[in-house]
Amino acid sequence: MAKSGHTVQTPKAVPMYLQIYEKIRTDIETGAVSVGDSLPSERQLQKLYRVSRTTVQNAYDQLEAMGYVTRHAARGTFVATPPQWPSAVKREASFRCARPWQWMHNTFLEDLMESASRDYTFDFEAGRPDIELFPLTDMQLALEHLFSKKSRDVLLYSPTMGLPVLRQAISEILMPQRGIHDMPAENILITSGAMQAIDLIAKLFIEPNDMVVVAKPTFPGALQRFATQGARIVGIPVDSEGIDVDQLASVVRQRRPSLIYTQPTCQNPTGVTLSPARRERLLRIARDYNIPVVEDDACGFLSSSNTQALRAQDDDVLYVGTFSKLVAPGFRVGYVTAPANIARRLAGVKQVTDLHTGSIGQLLLESWLTMGGLEEHLQRSRDVYRERLRTAVATLRCSHVVPVYPAEDGFYLFCSLPDGFAARALQQRGAERGVIFASGDAFSSDGDLQGHLRLCVSALPPASIRVGLRRLTQIVEEQRAPVTP
Repeated sequence: MAKSGHTVQTPKAVPMYLQIYEKIRTDIETGAVSVGDSLPSERQLQKLYRVSRTTVQNAYDQLEAMGYVTRHAARGTFVATPPQWPSAVKREASFRCARPWQWMHNTFLEDLMESASRDYTFDFEAGRPDIELFPLTDMQLALEHLFSKKSRDVLLYSPTMGLPVLRQAISEILMPQRGIHDMPAENILITSGAMQAIDLIAKLFIEPNDMVVVAKPTFPGALQRFATQGARIVGIPVDSEGIDVDQLASVVRQRRPSLIYTQPTCQNPTGVTLSPARRERLLRIARDYNIPVVEDDACGFLSSSNTQALRAQDDDVLYVGTFSKLVAPGFRVGYVTAPANIARRLAGVKQVTDLHTGSIGQLLLESWLTMGGLEEHLQRSRDVYRERLRTAVATLRCSHVVPVYPAEDGFYLFCSLPDGFAARALQQRGAERGVIFASGDAFSSDGDLQGHLRLCVSALPPASIRVGLRRLTQIVEEQRAPVTP
């Protein structure tokens, strides 16, 4: 036990046996002594603190009753496993980290996952599909089929690149839905969600202080991942036709970024789809300066405009997809397509990250794709989400929560608040009334969109959208109302 000083620094009014108890308890919980260590004998503590032996015995009795120590008549007193209930003393590790992880202070994605697992009446925060659209019957059939063979193959490792049957199904069945008809299966790497695909790309292409160009606003997960790699992030404004390609051209010409990250279809958080003319211009800029383009197409399958993916126009585009928005987020299966040499290098990064993506999820998704119901599922999803977006836009009409762009497809609306309002200041009030949403500052690398919020309307039926958004606008109205003396 630590013996730095012979007095216990607690108020004199506290009984001495409790002062000794608190000192030893603190030493145990802060790690000054370890589980299994022998503690001083009663005689030693009696001399150390100049107290009676009864006082020491009472202190050890308290420690034993609380589960901190075990006592043996012949051997002495030893530190036991500390109790599991919360304590006032918490030990914090002081290990040196390899780099200053400032991004750890941004808990936006962690908060999203937390809110997605909790039961809020009107959850407009997490970007998730409607559970009523999950193809549960098909998945049950696929699961029964997998295990009906009584084969242990479904429980084996997968190649790092992913199971060949899923890669082939993505190539032949899924990619044509986005206008991509020439994607060889060997150019497809299966990942643990789209976030891992972005992570692998960042590790492969970005060095500290490299510049990355993104839309502003954009997906916070990408911002955080590029920041962890030490990138300098430049945001290019978005309007109703997507990213401003004139500003993009100027930035690329002057500063030569290492990467362009874009969500050209049903962008998160604005819902905007990049116009055909701007798509061509963006690709031409990237080709002229030999800059990799990362196309995050998480919601692209939900577009009803028949807009093809950028990858359909340029084979060099690094195309990132996921089954989270298309089927269900719990699979944690995504993919990235790239030229064969780049795909192999990305696989090399993945093999030292998590070795491979889970086999059962891959096999279930391959079975689902080959069942033949993909187009019907996509059409139903597009219809459902389009109706919900229209309901949200109509409900917010004439309110002080104004959609910046009235998106028609996908999950999201990005809204502005009245001047002087900050979304974060409204979040606690909203949560108290069962309404949660995402603050706009998370979607910008410099955090300057505090007067905006993102609404995800995909997971709620129209009636709930109307009630929840009316409640949100009422909260804003209450905050706008002047205070009467």
